[in-house]
Parts: sequence; C-alpha cells; structure tokens
Amino acid sequence: MNELSNCVEALKALRCNLHGDTDPSIGTALDAVIARFERCLGEASINETDIGSMAREALEIVSYILSCCTSIAELISRFHA
Repeated sequence: MNELSNCVEALKALRCNLHGDTDPSIGTALDAVIARFERCLGEASINETDIGSMAREALEIVSYILSCCTSIAELISRFHA
C-alpha cells in the first residue's frame, strides 16, 4: 500500500509541474489516473488487474510527456546553435 501512495504522490508532483505546458488532454488523463489510484487507496482490497491497468496507463502518459519534452529540447538545441 505504501508503494501505491508513493506512486500517487509522484504522479501528483508531475501534474503540478506541467503548468499547462502540454496538451490539456494529457493533464485530464493524468488527473483521471490519479483519481483511480486514490480510490484504490481507500478500498480494503485491491484488485491486482486494476492496478496493472492503471500503472500501464500512467506509464503511457509519462512516456508521452517525456517524448514531448525531448522533442522540444531537440528543437531548442537545433535553433539555438
């Protein structure tokens, strides 16, 4: 359960640091995943299949954010030189 709490806190920190720098749908998707994880924290028993699904969803969102940041950094370095 502690690991799940840590995941929620990490996703919340990521969400706070977006500051509208990405597509609004990314923030909305991230909010939805955070809400699902938080609901699981409040349940007595946790369904492993649901956790796995949510974890994959969260990783897809994080992957998209990292791709965007990498692309932007590459563009900046090309035009900055």
